[in-house]
Amino acid sequence: MFATLMKSGSYRVDYFKDQAAGTSQALGFYACGEIPSQAAYSQTARYNLLTGLIVIQHQFGISNLVAVYLDVHSPQQPARPAYEQMKHDLCAGLFKRAFVFSACTLRDGLDIFKDLARLYAVIDGFELITFEKGACKILPPVDEAVEDLRSPVLLCQ
Repeated sequence: MFATLMKSGSYRVDYFKDQAAGTSQALGFYACGEIPSQAAYSQTARYNLLTGLIVIQHQFGISNLVAVYLDVHSPQQPARPAYEQMKHDLCAGLFKRAFVFSACTLRDGLDIFKDLARLYAVIDGFELITFEKGACKILPPVDEAVEDLRSPVLLCQ
């Protein structure tokens, strides 16, 4: 996993817990980050990945984690292959709860949030969950939420 964090434009997708796939408790986890100039690896992606796994363990149960999607991107390389795979897996019904450690990941890529809002309308809905200020929150993937990402509904503490 660390090798992925060291190369801009790299990605990784790992699948776990086949028995949880497709259940109401199944959860997919997306993390991403950039490698700043002069840095050896993406500290943001590493922090989001490791801290997100701790939150998942304590809030949702690690046994419900079906897949982890990690993109290390840059402004010059906006493609996010792990994100695209997550969308495919959502459509396939592998899980209906997508966890993104920080909503700022979505704010940095507002197009991703708009894309998820469109995806929500196409498939039979899903929960987009973030962790902000010490609490898990569900973001309503609707057009109004694209305009105001600061209005999530509290899901758990």
